[in-house]
Amino acid sequence: NQDVKLAETRQSISALSLFGYKPDYIYQKIPYNENRINKYLNQLNWKYPWGAGSHFSHLLYFLYYYNFKKKDELIQYAIDWINKIQKSTDGFWYKGNTSTQQKINGAMKIITGLKVVDKVNFNYAEKIIDNVLAAKNDEQACDNFNIVYVLKYCNEITKRKHRFSEIADFMYDRLDIYKEYYFSDIGGFSFMKNKANGTYYGALITKGKNEPDIHGTVMFIWGISIIAQILDLNNKLQFNEFIT
Repeated sequence: NQDVKLAETRQSISALSLFGYKPDYIYQKIPYNENRINKYLNQLNWKYPWGAGSHFSHLLYFLYYYNFKKKDELIQYAIDWINKIQKSTDGFWYKGNTSTQQKINGAMKIITGLKVVDKVNFNYAEKIIDNVLAAKNDEQACDNFNIVYVLKYCNEITKRKHRFSEIADFMYDRLDIYKEYYFSDIGGFSFMKNKANGTYYGALITKGKNEPDIHGTVMFIWGISIIAQILDLNNKLQFNEFIT
C-alpha cells in the first residue's frame, strides 16, 4: 500500500532526525510540480479528512525536507489548495458529510503539516474552538491527543482571546480523562481504555490485553506536554514537547 509506505517513511525520517541522522536515499514518489500536487490532493478522499489530511501533511513534510526546486512555491500551492476546502461554517477541512471525530482528527493532521513548514496560520480558528469545546472525542489515544493539539494552535492564532478560560477548564478535564488510561502500578498508558492497541495499519501488533502500550503511552505523554504549554505549566514541570 503506497499510502502506508509514504506515512511510515515520514515517521522513520522524523525518528532518525531526533538522533541527527538522515536517510541515504530520497523517497522518489513525491509530487514535484503543481499539476502533480493538484492530482495528488484531488485523489484523496476528503470525506474522511483524518486520512486525507495526514497525506497533505506528508506532502508538505517531503517538499520541505527534500528541498525541491521552487519548494516555497509548491508548499504555498498545496496550502492554497487545502484552504479552498476549509468550511466557513465550522472551520474544518473536508468535503461532503463527515463525523466530528473525522473533522477534529483531520484538522490535527493538516495543522501538523502547516507546523512543519512554519505556516500555522489559518482562518476560522474561533469556529474550530467552538466546535472542539462542544465535542467529546475520547474514544482512544489519537482522539485524546488530537483534540488538545487542535485547541493549542487555534488558541495561539486567537492570542488566547477566544474562550480561553473554557479552554483551560477543558484541559484540566482532559487530564482527568487521561488518568483513565494510565497504569500507575507499572507506568504507561493504554491506547484504548483498559486495552492495548491491537493493530497498526491492519497488522496485528498485540493481543489487545488490559495493559499499557507504546502507541498509547507516546500519544498521551505528548498530549500532556501540550496541555502543560496551554496552561503555562511546562517550564514549572520541565515537561517539554519534542519537535521533529
